[in-house]
Amino acid sequence: GHLILLAESIQTVARAAAMEVDTAVLLAVVVIHGGAVGVIPVSQHGQHAPLLLRQNLHALFHGDLLAAIFAKDAEVILAAAEYLKSYAIDCLFTAFLFCFMGYFNGCGNTFFVMIQGIVGAFCVRIPVAFFISKTAGVTLFKLGLATPCSTIVQIIMCILCFLINKRRKSDDLNFEY
Repeated sequence: GHLILLAESIQTVARAAAMEVDTAVLLAVVVIHGGAVGVIPVSQHGQHAPLLLRQNLHALFHGDLLAAIFAKDAEVILAAAEYLKSYAIDCLFTAFLFCFMGYFNGCGNTFFVMIQGIVGAFCVRIPVAFFISKTAGVTLFKLGLATPCSTIVQIIMCILCFLINKRRKSDDLNFEY
C-alpha cells in the first residue's frame, strides 16, 4: 500500500513534467484553428513530433532515471518506473487525442470534448482499472494500461465525430436551394 502510494505520487510528478509538451501542442491547435488558420506553414505542423517521441521513449525505457529525480528509495523508483511505462504508451496516443480536442474546441464543439472525456474516464478508465485490480498478479504497469485503453476509445469517438461532422458539412454543401 505505502509503496504503491509513493510510486504513484512520484509518477504523477514525472507525468506532469512530461505532459508539458503535449499540452502545448493542444493549446497550439486551439489557437491555430480558432483564429489563425494558415499562419503556420504545413511544413512545420509535425516539427515537435521527434521531441514527443523521444520524451515518451525515455519514459518507457528509462522511467527509473526520471523517477530517481523525485525519489531516493530504489523500490519506489522501480515501482514508479513500472507505472511510467504504461503512461508512456498513453502519451503516444494522447498526442493524437489532444490534437482532436484542440480541433473540436477550436470549432466550438466543447460539449463533445466534455462528453468524450467523461466517457473515457467513467465508462472506460475506471471500469478497466477496477477489472485489472481484481486479476491475479496485478502490477502497476497492468493497472496503468487502463489509461491508454480510455485514450484509444476517446480517439475512436473523435474520429467518428469528425467523420460525422465532415459528412454533415458535405451534405450541406450539396443541398440545392
